[in-house]
Amino acid sequence: MNKLLQYILLTLLLCINPNTQAEMVSSRDQSDHTPFGMWLGHYTIKQLHQDYTAISVGTHEASEGQMYLVDIRSIKKTGLTKLTVIFDQQHLLQAILAEFDKVYYEQLYAELSEKYTLLTQTVSQQGDRKAQFIAKNDTTVTLEAAQNSFKANVFYKTNTFVRATALAPAGQ
Repeated sequence: MNKLLQYILLTLLLCINPNTQAEMVSSRDQSDHTPFGMWLGHYTIKQLHQDYTAISVGTHEASEGQMYLVDIRSIKKTGLTKLTVIFDQQHLLQAILAEFDKVYYEQLYAELSEKYTLLTQTVSQQGDRKAQFIAKNDTTVTLEAAQNSFKANVFYKTNTFVRATALAPAGQ
């Protein structure tokens, strides 16, 4: 409960004063922001094209930023099958959706548990599994795997992205 309260207070603080985010991020916290070498909230589309081969797959309706599918052959991560990145209108990275083979769920959970603080963990009666983590800064990480699926997803999101999707009209 204490971790959940911390997350809620952090989210509220960032909603009231988005500039707080920059003050809260120190260089040692940068690792919480850099899955796949991409610093959430700072990494640009230009950097993406310098570092990876990626193709545009459209515009994210809530963030109104570009989405790209990254060629995973240059990323050395076991079990990774697909990587989608989402930017905002200012061309800053706001979210990463990484798709893995489901057999790697436990390994991913262990890795995320070492790096982030666990907020919630649920297993439904149907066998769907979900764990939500928070970083020391403006990042929420969700790991989920549906019982009837062969994949596990890890979704890294900044609070800016969370707010944009929360404010989006229903159906987006």
